[in-house]
Amino acid sequence: MVKSRSRNYLVDILVILALVTLGYAGYKFAPVYIDHYRLKNEVREVVVKTNRVTKAGELKARIREVAEKYQLLLENDDVLVEFPEQAVKIRFGYERNIPVPFSRKEITIHFVVEDGKDLTLL
Repeated sequence: MVKSRSRNYLVDILVILALVTLGYAGYKFAPVYIDHYRLKNEVREVVVKTNRVTKAGELKARIREVAEKYQLLLENDDVLVEFPEQAVKIRFGYERNIPVPFSRKEITIHFVVEDGKDLTLL
């Protein structure tokens, strides 16, 4: 009877440890992913406001301004703007580093933001 109680305590401790680990991972990773989706939405707004006379350099500057809100330093060459056949396509990638607790290591997450718009619908 004592062995079954100690086994239950061990299972309880393991379950609590797993829940704490998942909670901590959510605490560290959720803000990074939330920022990514907010950035995508703001890039979408920039793309929606694009018209046929908008220049690639102007779009790149707008995208870099949006990225600076999220502490992303993008160079002019990092943002790809294309105008294929009456459309506009924007693509850029970036990385976020998340420190690992009790270690000097970091986890690197790669993100890509890609959006486009058909300009013939204007």
